[in-house]
Amino acid sequence: MKYFQSYLKRNCQFDSYQIAQLNYFFSTVFSEISKIFILALLFRKHLTAYVFALSVMLFLRCTTGGLHFYHYWSCLAVSMLYLFLGIRVLPNLCLGKIPQAILLFLCLTGCYAIGPVLSGYRPAPTAEQYRKLRNITCLTILLYAFFVILLPCGMLSNIGFWMIVLHTLQLYAAGKIQKRKGE
Repeated sequence: MKYFQSYLKRNCQFDSYQIAQLNYFFSTVFSEISKIFILALLFRKHLTAYVFALSVMLFLRCTTGGLHFYHYWSCLAVSMLYLFLGIRVLPNLCLGKIPQAILLFLCLTGCYAIGPVLSGYRPAPTAEQYRKLRNITCLTILLYAFFVILLPCGMLSNIGFWMIVLHTLQLYAAGKIQKRKGE
């Protein structure tokens, strides 16, 4: 690693700050990829459900943020619990179409009112970016609600529904924590 850093300084004229940024970038990418693979191993018997739940979770997290844990193991543990609830526990509760639509509408309004809640390490979005992220999330949840109403209830649609509900709950918690820190 030291050789690589000296190479960047010598041949690419990187300063210490730029090298620190690269180190942070690569350690973050490795950390996230390793968590994805560890969780994939844990959910290997339910890989399709895992990939679908992870896709829903990542989309919602990228657009509205949520709770952030700044240590690898706490983040992994909470992600494991979040996915376990969304894949193995809650989908066993198959609500009817109307209760699901009502809950999704509540999630939509909750995400609109609260989101996005970003990590303290990320730059604050502009008002326009903030509005776009919030609107993209709400439109997606609205389309998902129509999907839930129009199509028959299946395991994956139920998983997506519960991932949206779980996301909204953790977004609410993140918003409360962020307000407390701001006070």
